[in-house]
Amino acid sequence: MTSLQFTQSLTFPTVTICNKNRYRKSVINGTAFEEFLWSIYPLAGFGPQLHVNYNWSLLENDPALQNRTEFELTAAHQLEDTILKCQFVNSDDKHECGRENFTTVFTEHGVCYSFNNGLDNILKATSTGSSTGLHMLINVQRIEYTIGPRTGIGITVILSEPGADITGENTALSIAPGVEALVAMPMDKYLFLKAPYQTNCCTEGTSYYPVYSYHGCMNEKMSNEMAEKCNCKEIELPGPVRTCTLQESVECALPLKVSNALTNIDCNVPCNFTLYNPRVTYGHFPSPSIIQRLSDMYGISEESVKDNFIDIMIFYTELTYKEIQLIPAMSVWSLFSSFGGLMGLCIGASVLTLAEFIDFSLSFVFRHYR
Repeated sequence: MTSLQFTQSLTFPTVTICNKNRYRKSVINGTAFEEFLWSIYPLAGFGPQLHVNYNWSLLENDPALQNRTEFELTAAHQLEDTILKCQFVNSDDKHECGRENFTTVFTEHGVCYSFNNGLDNILKATSTGSSTGLHMLINVQRIEYTIGPRTGIGITVILSEPGADITGENTALSIAPGVEALVAMPMDKYLFLKAPYQTNCCTEGTSYYPVYSYHGCMNEKMSNEMAEKCNCKEIELPGPVRTCTLQESVECALPLKVSNALTNIDCNVPCNFTLYNPRVTYGHFPSPSIIQRLSDMYGISEESVKDNFIDIMIFYTELTYKEIQLIPAMSVWSLFSSFGGLMGLCIGASVLTLAEFIDFSLSFVFRHYR
């Protein structure tokens, strides 16, 4: 059953910003780690070459091999360099957002920054339109781009339910520099049924995510599988097990992830979950009237402003959402009622048939022996 629900406010999603470039050139340029990247990404964007005989001794003194988590955080594009300006507007309330409003998270895209993440102080939207919601000015820092799994320039924007796993493949937006992006967010809520119905949904949270999601469950089970077979886990996966070194990642974790060894992982769909279906419209940015001002404000050339800046607004167009609810074709009480009615009909018909049979028999006897 599908219905349109009207409300006074809507929960604002978790918005995660990931630069398409995973490692800054100023950090890895000329290092053994850069040579390592070229060896596993000979064709950038076509996935890592996992079956290479790499000489790991070359990375013995490289920070990437000594402490991978710390290296990833250091080599990634930094929050203060990426998000130059941020505002959250709600009705007549407008406030600046800064470092304290973002959480650093690891995803398959590398180090990312999440706004409105978690279940504490979740933001609500009480107004609609492109002048409300989340407004950010982003610098992609094109000069820092180097070899890696992505070939494009820009950012990946992931919209997810607060508290749930940030996966990003189903609601990931790719936005290039030099544009103004208006992201309108229609929202759908799904309500599924528990066993014995076919959806067999789940309501309990996982060990590492307060809100149950299918991808969160998959990540948790994948992490446990890697811990058992590799004695470590990939950096974006949850769990107390240590993060794999680069060598363990290339030789065990990544091959396990892309092989059929994880195809037996089975997770149920959640009973109640939210999906965002963003619609994006673009315009050229910046306009001639403000490019000089941006150039002076951030101390870069006008050409750099065009090549690096993104103006993005994320908002609701209406305070409504579509609710898709699965309901049983027949409830237990309806089943018993129908069964009882059918039994009553059968019994009633049986009694009438018996009475007619007795009447016929008596009539036959009286006429025959009269």
